[in-house]
Amino acid sequence: MHPKVLSRLIASLLLTWTLGFVMVNGQSTTQPSLAQITSALASGSGSTSLGSALAEAGSTLESIISDTIAQLARWTTLILFPERYYSYGRSPAVYPSPQGQGSGDWSQAYSQAKALVAQMTVQEKANITLGSSETHDCSGFTGSVPRLGFPGMCLNDAESGVRTASKVNGYPAQLHIGASWNRSLAYDRALHLGQEFKTKGVNVLLGPVAGPLGRIATGGRNWEGFSNDPYLAGSLIAPTISGMQKSVIACVKHFIANEQETNRSPFLQGFLGGLINLNNSVSSNVDDRTMHELYLWPFYDAVKAGAGNVRGTLADIYSDTLVTNVASRCKNTMVIIHSAGIRLVDRWIDHPNITAVIYANLPGQYSGTSLTEIIYGRSSPSGRLPFTVAKNESDYGSLLRPALPDRINPQYSQSDFTEGLFIDYKRFVQQNVTPRFAFGYGLTYSNFSYSGLQMSANGSAVTSSSPPGTVAGIAAEGGTTSLYDIIATVSIAVKNTGNVATAEVAQLYLGIPGSGVPKVLRGFEKQLIQPGASVNMTFSLRRRDMSIWDVVRQQWVLPSGAYNIMVGKSVLDIQLQGTLTL
Repeated sequence: MHPKVLSRLIASLLLTWTLGFVMVNGQSTTQPSLAQITSALASGSGSTSLGSALAEAGSTLESIISDTIAQLARWTTLILFPERYYSYGRSPAVYPSPQGQGSGDWSQAYSQAKALVAQMTVQEKANITLGSSETHDCSGFTGSVPRLGFPGMCLNDAESGVRTASKVNGYPAQLHIGASWNRSLAYDRALHLGQEFKTKGVNVLLGPVAGPLGRIATGGRNWEGFSNDPYLAGSLIAPTISGMQKSVIACVKHFIANEQETNRSPFLQGFLGGLINLNNSVSSNVDDRTMHELYLWPFYDAVKAGAGNVRGTLADIYSDTLVTNVASRCKNTMVIIHSAGIRLVDRWIDHPNITAVIYANLPGQYSGTSLTEIIYGRSSPSGRLPFTVAKNESDYGSLLRPALPDRINPQYSQSDFTEGLFIDYKRFVQQNVTPRFAFGYGLTYSNFSYSGLQMSANGSAVTSSSPPGTVAGIAAEGGTTSLYDIIATVSIAVKNTGNVATAEVAQLYLGIPGSGVPKVLRGFEKQLIQPGASVNMTFSLRRRDMSIWDVVRQQWVLPSGAYNIMVGKSVLDIQLQGTLTL
């Protein structure tokens, strides 16, 4: 018999013998040592190979026992003290917390705040930090310090209107604005939202939403964000911050990688709270590059826009049968989809009696008015999908549904972001999966032609690998200032070849050398074009747009080489292509 096999066999026998000894001699106050057991078994054997095997078996057994004790300790901590097990000791602590600098536009506010806080007692500081049990009809209310004339602050939901208040407007959800691909609309909506919140006595508007970005196709809160593409989300969150903060403080949420709602409030928590701690949390396990290039991206734009606050961290079945039943009885069936995110249509889209489909999303209180304008042809639609609509649920792979508890982690779900950067259209392109409707897709009542692609590098821009001005310490809002330098410019001509005046959304996608990602959205322009008219559209590419995150150097790096430039009507409908070399 091979010595390794023999040693493992004897180790098993030793473990069985030891357990048997403890069971049979349960009243004994002493337990034989491993050396005694080995010696007893080896005595009289006269076999050198057996003796060696026994010695190795003793070592193996000791390792088994040590591992078993460690596992028992782990399971004991996990079951009895789950918060200690999951929440502590997994990331290095950073003490003390870094002090805010209060530079630039924040200097006066910091000066006033420091002067006020310096006059507070420890109890008063704790009071305004912990919040008040008296909400004053707000979603939340800080404590007050009447002695110093500080009345407290009202924080209120949400990004679509003043929650729990009367005589207020119901605004389109962020997803709806994302489908518009319209920066000026995002600003106008936010401006009026902020004014209404201020009128109702709110100081902090709990929005806009930058997370969830929309990693999970069936994510129940994806409708709260603009899009699952970070560039589109960031491009719309910046004007939203600017509009809101004309009147109130914007609170960007939810930081960070808050990509599922499942198990946030387990159903049995209230019944088993005294017996089992069903903690309301999910661990999002994300690699460094994915964190920066995907989930942190829109937060960069929010902070650069001057966001005053950052907050840490419902899919519907929708009647397919209903659509089929109606279509079978009506030869001109138009399907209008109001959903909180992605809705698949392949079960009925090819029905001969279905003549139109409108992804109406969540348009707010003027839903009916706006839809009739489109249906009766008084206004042309011009929206674009802010997500990918697949043909089958399986096309989303592991990103279809949220993570659930398992045998190893029964209380804290572990959501492993192993797909990295490849969510939504990036995954479809990578896997060569054809969707039903591509990211960026949308129809109008007209047609457009694209021509005249021109690309030029900014001759005065510094194209070094590292961003100029990078220094140790606290960076400016939104990161090192040079990340927003214009490195290159792309321009095209778009002509309305139809008979209806409508807006066209031209989209710029980049293939960044060395990134491993074939296409990423890095620009879009939307303009109203009259029939027969032609307009020029220009896309400015910033250093951050053309960079990748270097996990070793811990900074944005601008690669040298050939950048693939692709301009089109959607991620799959590319009209013009070229190459720009840095």
